[in-house]
Amino acid sequence: MINEQNNKWYECLKDFSHLNGREKQQIAVGDSTDARTARFLFLDRVKHNWPSQWHTRYKCGYIEFFNHKKFDRQNETICGKRVFLSKVTPEIYNLCCRQTLEEKIMRRMNEMTPKERSASERLIHELADSKGCNQFFRWSGAHALLPALSLSQLGDLAELFDMPNDLRKSEAQAAAQVVKDAPIDSAADRSTAKSPSPSALRPAVSDFDLDDFTRLFEVPGHRTEGVPPAAPQTADAAPVSL
Repeated sequence: MINEQNNKWYECLKDFSHLNGREKQQIAVGDSTDARTARFLFLDRVKHNWPSQWHTRYKCGYIEFFNHKKFDRQNETICGKRVFLSKVTPEIYNLCCRQTLEEKIMRRMNEMTPKERSASERLIHELADSKGCNQFFRWSGAHALLPALSLSQLGDLAELFDMPNDLRKSEAQAAAQVVKDAPIDSAADRSTAKSPSPSALRPAVSDFDLDDFTRLFEVPGHRTEGVPPAAPQTADAAPVSL
C-alpha cells in the first residue's frame, strides 16, 4: 500500500481536462511515465488548454506553455516527440534540479583539462566518501557518485566548476582538506557526518525559486522567459530525501 502511494506521487498525468490558462498549473515535461526515471525537457506553466482549436493540425486540440511549446493532446507529443506531463510537486521539482545540476557538472568536467578533471574527480570522491558510500561506489567514476551527493552539494560543485581556475583550485583544495581531516570514529558517525560546502558564496539550491534555478543552471540556448516560480510545499506532499 505504501509503495503504491509513493508511485502515485511520481506518475504522469493521464487526464488533461483540468489544465487551463486561468490557474496556470506548473508542469514538468519528461520522457517517461515515471518522474523518477525521466529526463526532464523543461518545467513551465500552462498558458492555454484548447481542445477545440487548430484541428487541421491538432485533431484533439493542444496545450500551450509559456515557452510557446505546444503539446498535442491526441498523440501526446511536442514537436513530434512523445512526452509525458507531470504536476510539479516538491519531489518532482527536486528531481529536476538534481538532474540539471548533475548534467551541468559533467558538462563542465568534460571541458576541463585532464589535470583539472582528475582533481575534480578526487573532490567528488572525497565528498561521497564522507557520506559513507560503500567500496563499490568509492571506486566508481564521478558520474556514478553524483547521485550520492545532496542537492546542496551538487549546487556547490556546479558553482565551484564555474569559477576562474585559480579560485576554483583554492576552493577545491580547501574543501577536500576539511573533508579529509574530519574525525569519523565509526560507521554510524560516517553515515551522519556533515560534509562542508566547497563554496559559501550562495544559499542552498533548495532555497532557490525556479527563476533563480533557471538563470544559474540553464542549458545554453534554452528559453527562460515566462518561467514559473518553484512549486509550493503542500501538507500532503511526500517527504523529500536528499
